[in-house]
Amino acid sequence: MSAGHRYEIIDGMLYVTPSPGTPHQRALSELIGPLWPYAKRVGLYPMTSPADIEFSEHTVVQPDLFVFTEPSDARQWTWSEITSRLVLAVEVLSPSMVRRDRIIKRRLYQTQRIPEYWIIDAVPREIQRWRPDSS
Repeated sequence: MSAGHRYEIIDGMLYVTPSPGTPHQRALSELIGPLWPYAKRVGLYPMTSPADIEFSEHTVVQPDLFVFTEPSDARQWTWSEITSRLVLAVEVLSPSMVRRDRIIKRRLYQTQRIPEYWIIDAVPREIQRWRPDSS
């Protein structure tokens, strides 16, 4: 069985990468465990990819983890509503995506004024935190 791929479009450029491996998914699982109860307590909702966050027809990304403010009514959420309520995007670094996550996606999330963007480097167990006005 061959591994799947992740497809993202950023400013009209297509990026195709292998599906995340076990260390990547383990780091993500360790993050969402403690994040979930806190997020629910303060009215936020965390989700993991695969899921498209579409900023425009030329920019569609799949952050490893994203958090949005939970709508008050229980109707089915739309992806455009989730995108408009995004408060946190998280990427776990993989060797093939370091430049994209640290530079290209950081700039995208900052331009889109997403309040928080975290980059997790699982090997040294570090988190970089970026905000729209961070340099």
